[in-house]
Amino acid sequence: MIDSKTLAETLLKFSTSDDAEKKINNFFYYLEKKNLLSFLPQIKRYLLQKQKSSEHFNTLYIRSRFSLYWEDIEEIIRIIGVTKDAPVEFIQDENIIGGFQVIYKEKIYDGSLFHKIDQFENTLIQS
Repeated sequence: MIDSKTLAETLLKFSTSDDAEKKINNFFYYLEKKNLLSFLPQIKRYLLQKQKSSEHFNTLYIRSRFSLYWEDIEEIIRIIGVTKDAPVEFIQDENIIGGFQVIYKEKIYDGSLFHKIDQFENTLIQS
């Protein structure tokens, strides 16, 4: 019997093959012909769960104009609650003026000077 997990895994395999576009189009044609389009929400949910467990989703990205000391990176890891085995990628970005930005599990933590000034400005406007 066909289930949504099997269909989702099949779709994943097709997406990494040499003729991916053709196979994916045939996959959706198959779903339509076999009256299986009702599985699409479950397939999507399974693919999202698979994405969240991927390395990219669990990678800690730190952007700063200047390199950071490892002690500072460890403090960021501790404050955000990053898992100990999560990969860390540092990106030197000339556009960050003071401070840093961090992306982890689709959340953005902005500790840049520009963001702090923006927050201060909004506080003054609201007062």
